[in-house]
Amino acid sequence: MTDKSKAIPNKEEKFVPALRYRWATGLYDWLMETFVKEKELRRKTIAALHVSPRETVVDFGCGTGSLLRAIRRHTKNGTLVGFDLDKTVLDLAKQKFSDLPPGQTPSFFQVNLSTESIAEIDELPKANCLVSSLVFHHLTTRQKRQAFNNANLVLKPGGRFILVDWGPGATFLTKLGFLSVRLFDGIAVTRANAMGALPNLMADAGFEVTATRPLLNTVFGTIWLHEGLKT
Repeated sequence: MTDKSKAIPNKEEKFVPALRYRWATGLYDWLMETFVKEKELRRKTIAALHVSPRETVVDFGCGTGSLLRAIRRHTKNGTLVGFDLDKTVLDLAKQKFSDLPPGQTPSFFQVNLSTESIAEIDELPKANCLVSSLVFHHLTTRQKRQAFNNANLVLKPGGRFILVDWGPGATFLTKLGFLSVRLFDGIAVTRANAMGALPNLMADAGFEVTATRPLLNTVFGTIWLHEGLKT
């Protein structure tokens, strides 16, 4: 398994772990499966990826690696790459591939996607497809813009960007559920998600937005799918 410690400047900038508190990181997979229907979310996300054999797929904020492992089960021949700032979750992600031979394991990069350009990373992979699931709502609007710019750098011309994240609630109950997420992660940080502004930010970074639609209703709100092409 390739482990890249080379990272962009400001890698040590303070950040909020996936569940805000470091002690809760080990509970992440269980909570996601219990309350966010993660298996169904992964299935729908992979269906939207349309991964072909031998393509390079980058998980932009891969977390504990559950989506990457599911993608590997779907395609045996492609190259998988995981980006995340949090070393703790990257260590958990690597454990999920410990039973596979080196050729089947992803390369992992510990990088901050939302501060500086990632262009200077050694061996920066160029992806046919980039996916990000439930990451962007943790970023301020300024950080979202930088992350979209970095996503553009990673993709090959014509590459696909599949963004899966919280958006406007499709029902009264999902709107109420997303309010709890916003209170937990920050009202200002999640404002762009609540306003449905992610496609506009994606377009501002140079992507052609080809689709945007509700993907899954959960107790914590509605998860949306946004698809874009690097032009």
